[in-house]
Parts: sequence; C-alpha cells; structure tokens
Amino acid sequence: MLWVWPSGADFAAAEAAEQRGDVPAAYEACKTDAEAGDAGCQNYLGVMSERGRGVTRNATEAMRLFRLAAAPGLTAAQHNVGRAYATGLGVRKNQPEAARCYRMAVEQGDPAAQNALAILKATGGGSLRGARPVSTRRDERLFAGATQSRGSLRP
Repeated sequence: MLWVWPSGADFAAAEAAEQRGDVPAAYEACKTDAEAGDAGCQNYLGVMSERGRGVTRNATEAMRLFRLAAAPGLTAAQHNVGRAYATGLGVRKNQPEAARCYRMAVEQGDPAAQNALAILKATGGGSLRGARPVSTRRDERLFAGATQSRGSLRP
C-alpha cells in the first residue's frame, strides 16, 4: 500500500508559491498541516515567523514552531532550536541548551549543526558541562578543527 501525505503536496505548494514571490500564499499552504502536527511545515512557518515573511515577525512564535518541529526529530528544526538558544531568538540565551540541540542534529548527520557546535565550543560560548557528548572522539576533532580555524584568523 502506498501512503500519500497531504503535507508533502502542501509543502510543494508552499515552495512553488515562495518561488513565484507569493509569500502569503506560501504561508497559507502550510498553515493547516503545521497546526495538524506536520514537522516540515512547522519548521517552515517558524522560519517565516522569524524573518517576518508572510506574517508579522515574531521570534517567540518562531521558537514555538521550531520546538514543535524538533520534537519528532526534524534535523533542520533541531538546528534552528539550537541556533535560537545560542543567539537568544525568542528565548533567553542558553549555551548548554544550544549545544544539546546542536548535538541532536549532529547525531543525524547535519554538517551545519556540527559546524555550529564546533564554533560554540571554540568560542567558549557557555559551559558544556553535563551535556552528553555525541562521541568523545568526534567532539575532540570538532573542537580541534574549530580551534585551528579560529587561530588562523588572528593577526
């Protein structure tokens, strides 16, 4: 049996509307599915809320949507939650929580989250004590690479 998910069609409609410059239609295309729990549409609407595209800019709403989308394991949303905690987008800055969220995305193979985690560690962005490492060896490589990169930027 083949399962057809309406959210896929709605997300495709949202992307098509965005490409033709119809941002309000893009927002509306995903709104119902986001409310029904579709993680992809929740993350998409979170980005739109963060940027003020098709809706009034609202960092708190963006973070709410990112969290909903991250809960079932959507990697992009986990990264967005980590970024929100790292920068204070809609929440109080919390570097250990940012690291935890980035690690969840890293565990699923997100290279951007891997980079963000390395930068967070290299810049001393908060205590990472108590955070469960993805892999000690991997974390050491990330930290070593970020430290070397940071060192090369010095005059």
